Amino acid sequence: MGILLALIPAIGWGMQPLIARKVGGSPANQIFGTGLGALIIGIFIYFIDGAVSGKNFWISFAAGLLWSMGQVGQYITFNQIGVTKTMPISTGLQIIGTSLIGVLIFGEWAGAASKWIGAFAILLVIIGVSCTSITDQKSGESTSGSLTKGLAVLIPTTIG
Repeated sequence: MGILLALIPAIGWGMQPLIARKVGGSPANQIFGTGLGALIIGIFIYFIDGAVSGKNFWISFAAGLLWSMGQVGQYITFNQIGVTKTMPISTGLQIIGTSLIGVLIFGEWAGAASKWIGAFAILLVIIGVSCTSITDQKSGESTSGSLTKGLAVLIPTTIG
């Protein structure tokens, strides 16, 4: 049962971009709807779990602010390059960023061998993400401009 409960967020976050794109609206409408949904769940959990300390509130507030920055970047990029290109690139950037934070801030990959293997793994992620952005050019249309615009929004907002 615990595994099924743990899968709920993964399924929800996997379906969320598709639902947001299907429902439509501007990125501002999409982030408002997503934030409202998170607020409703937060209030529900608050009544089950109890009070929140001031410190935890402000840490959660800062985390939510950064999350919304990243989410708005995704919504904007959905409109520029589509969900099927945005999600693999965004996920790859998050994997790379999380790994680098682990190494630089938390001292993971302690030995030289671990650092080389980790760097090789990050390179493989970069190659995989790059392969997801390749499209057929049969129609004669150039999509590199929209991909560049999308990456210009997605890369900095992924920090959030």
